[in-house]
Amino acid sequence: MVLLRVAMVASPPVMAAHPLLTEDAYTLGQGISQIEIGFEQIRFDQPGLDGRVNLLRPVLSHGLLDSLDLLVGAPFLDTREISAGGVERTRGLGDISVELKWRFYEDDLAKLALKPGLTLTNGNFAEGLGTGRSISSVFLVSTFEREGRYYNLHVGYLRNNKGALRRDLFHLSGSVVVRASPRVQWAVDVSADSSVDKQESSFPVVALGAVIYSPAENLDLDLGIRVGRNDAAEDRAWLAGVTFRW
Repeated sequence: MVLLRVAMVASPPVMAAHPLLTEDAYTLGQGISQIEIGFEQIRFDQPGLDGRVNLLRPVLSHGLLDSLDLLVGAPFLDTREISAGGVERTRGLGDISVELKWRFYEDDLAKLALKPGLTLTNGNFAEGLGTGRSISSVFLVSTFEREGRYYNLHVGYLRNNKGALRRDLFHLSGSVVVRASPRVQWAVDVSADSSVDKQESSFPVVALGAVIYSPAENLDLDLGIRVGRNDAAEDRAWLAGVTFRW
């Protein structure tokens, strides 16, 4: 079911700085806040079923300490399924996520962080807007810096408590971010995740290309395209976002 798959993608605490798939190990710093508003238009094409999803994902972050951030996300989904039975459209708030990001190690070349998280069950599961049960997660994040390039690796585990779906979910992703100029960065990112469908043995794999433009020190604008690399993944998604820090 496209709606359920999208809800599982949208709700768990997995996302990195928009529009990337892979988290980095940086934190905001004590007392600094950030609002990130990302938009995604996702397309699924499957035999007998065509799916379109518009996803608005605001995330509010605050630096509790120099090495510890609190993040709260509240996705809003507008989904449409077209099949032989007709057109089904659903819209509403997805499951809210709450995360902590703790940078526990750093030196001149590398940084390491842990990112535990929990989703709340406020999204409507019957309409595909939520998971129906809480999802807990923990991720290990690493960032390596070298000559204006940032290499990020993100591995994690999610515990899905909905019995009809796969309970143990794993995530692996990596990205390279290049600072082309003081205001422009570009990135490539690849991610693989466990399928929530117990009958699906393949890991959905997606690749992303993105550019981030910073017209001011506290403002980022981004554009990206995400493309599925196997049959288990979405076909493609267009992404755009704005991030503001204060």
